[in-house]
Order: sequence, then structure tokens, then C-alpha cells
Amino acid sequence: MSRCFVCLIVLLLGLLAVAAATLWWLDREAENAWVFPVQPGGIRIKIPAMQAIRLATSDWGMAILNGYQAKTRYGTVKVSREDGRLRLRCSPCVFSAKVLGDTPLELPHLEVSIRRQGNRLSGEITANEIKATWHGELNKHGINIETNLPPVPLASVYGLFRQQIPELAYARIEGRLAMQGSLSLPDGRWHVEPQLDIGQVGGLGTEILRGVIPRPACSSVAAGDDNRWLKAAVIAAEDQKFLEHRGFDPVELAAAFKLNARQNRPVRGASTISQQVAKLLFSAGDRTPARKLRELLYAVEMERTLGKGQILQIYLGIVPWGESVCGSEAAAQYYFGKPAARLRPAEAAWLASLLRSPAMVQKDPERVMLHAEKILGWMKGMGRSQRQRAMAELRSESFQRTLYDRFRYKE
Repeated sequence: MSRCFVCLIVLLLGLLAVAAATLWWLDREAENAWVFPVQPGGIRIKIPAMQAIRLATSDWGMAILNGYQAKTRYGTVKVSREDGRLRLRCSPCVFSAKVLGDTPLELPHLEVSIRRQGNRLSGEITANEIKATWHGELNKHGINIETNLPPVPLASVYGLFRQQIPELAYARIEGRLAMQGSLSLPDGRWHVEPQLDIGQVGGLGTEILRGVIPRPACSSVAAGDDNRWLKAAVIAAEDQKFLEHRGFDPVELAAAFKLNARQNRPVRGASTISQQVAKLLFSAGDRTPARKLRELLYAVEMERTLGKGQILQIYLGIVPWGESVCGSEAAAQYYFGKPAARLRPAEAAWLASLLRSPAMVQKDPERVMLHAEKILGWMKGMGRSQRQRAMAELRSESFQRTLYDRFRYKE
């Protein structure tokens, strides 16, 4: 009996030694490596991610995980083993990213397949009809994943957001989208290079606006006569390629998306005047990530049904100018006490400088002046001497006094 007891003690000591050695090895392997922290039995240990991923994607690991499901922050993820690959399915799948806005983005179905050969991982990402490929090289510090989405119909991409975009029930969308991207783990850095080619958009009914200037929501002042300097100033301030693009600027869109992705928050906008009109008319109350997609559709259709001239006219008629002032006529009356048709170049540039942040006129009037000077420099249709006179007027005491008397700059 005593002999069995001694053997049992030796066995337990051996198991403890193996467990201690395993924990020591895991902790040593985890040093300066990518790890998954786990707490089995209340004991916090760090599992090297490289070994965990290799184990999960081995034949033995996939057999164990087959049929497993877990609730995650993205939704319930179901795991299966199919054709020598590990497949993760999420229906629906919810993502939160500040670059997309404050409201989470929901996809009805997302599937990721994983196949490992040595330390090389590869697979596919599938969302409804959209299928992208990915690959990456695994090491103890992490993995850099490269993704590729070949050109797919733009209508299929929009179809992912059918619940958030009611217009898809009747919209006609032509065009294609391709995309390359990268993701670095565990730091989460990501980068996307979209290539967007939009053809015709129809079925939204924007032709009903032909010849109509909607009354602004926050002003009772009707639109007045056109002012060419105000048009030039607004184009210079808000959308310098307005007369060239088809409702959207793909270069600006890509640049804004990349910067916002790096910062993981919206720090740069890329909305054209056409997209801003779409927002003001059709999606002002929408705060979902699909809002920009809706605005893009309306902008492209309006370019065809209304044309540049009326789009700009509508914009000037309804755009907010701060202090419950909407439309260029109301803004000209409020800030300068005159009709918009009588605005001089310096006044037009100053008004245009308020569009992105009307409150800045009270917080930092000097910044408004500097922005107005830039706008004067960008405005088309001005001769050199005319531009110089406008610059001088902008900084003149009489101009400053006019603003002080009418708008009461805070001291």
C-alpha cells in the first residue's frame, strides 16, 4: 500500500513538473511574440498565437473544432471543416469601425475559409455574391494578410446593404468595383486600395427636380439671382473638380478612405457638391454607414438628370450657412445685408469659407480670413489685378468693420 502511495506521489510530482515546464515554455515562447491570453481554471497564461493557429488548422485541430460555435462581438461564429479547410461563418455579422461612422455595419452573411501549408495561410472571404481571396505568412510576431477582390458588379456590392438602402428595390446600377487590401495582426493596421468604376444610375426619380429649387428647411428667404463670384468661390472651397467629375471624385474618395482607415475615424471628407446635395435632399437624417452609398447613387443620377448648372443652383439655394441660415440669399442678407447677386469677390470668398464650419466665425475669425484668402487664390475667372484688389478688400478695415457691425464678432 505504501509502495502504491509513493508511486502516486511520484506521478503527481511528475505531472506538476510537466505542467510547470509547459507553462514556462509557453511564457518563454510568448515573450515578444503574438499571444492569446487565456485563463483555464482561473490561471492566466499566454498562448503563442502562432502555435495556436497551427494547431487549429491542423487535421487534428480542425476535427476537434468541426461543429463548434461561439458568440463573439461580431455575432455567432460557426466553425466547420470542409475540403481540408477551416470555415468560419457569421450570419449576420456586425462590424464597428469609426471610419464607417458611429453606427455598426451589418452584413447578412460572411464566410472566411482558412487553409495552411507550413506557415503560409490562404483562403477566401465570401459575402453573398462577393468573393475575395487572401493569403499571408505566419510568424511568431504576427501575420501580414494581403487581400484581393477582382472586379465585381457594383450592384452586387450594393446588394450587401439591401436592408439599409431601400432604394435598391428600384434603382438600376451599372459599374464595377475592385479592391486590394492588407491587414497586419496583431496591431490591427489595415489599408485598402479601391478601384471604382460607376456607369449609369437610374430609377431614383431625381428628374422630378428639373427646373425646381427646393425651399431651404431652415430659412424663409427664397433663392435670389445667381452670382458668378459666389459660384466660383463655392466650387473653389468645396469641389474644385466639380465641372469635371460625374458626381464623385474617385481620387479624393480613395485618399480620404486611406487616411480615415489609418486614423480609424473620419478625419477627411471627399463629398462632392453633387453628393452634398444628395445628402441635403435625400439622406440628411440617415446616420448609418450606408448613407454615403445612398448619396453616391443620387449624385451620379442627378448629374445625368439635372446637370451641373441646376445641381449648383440647388446647392446654393439650400446649403446651411450657420446660425439657422440656409441658402446663399439668406446668407448674403444675414452677413452682409445685401442680395446675393450683389456680392463682391471678397465677400463671396468669405462666405464660402464658412461652409465647412460656420461656427468657426465666432471661435476663430482669423482662421476664417486665412481660408477666405486661399479660396480667392483658387477662384477661377479672375484676373491678376482683380484678385489683388479682392485680397486687399478682404483685409481692409472697412470689410472687418462691416462684419463686426452686422455679425458682432465676440471679443
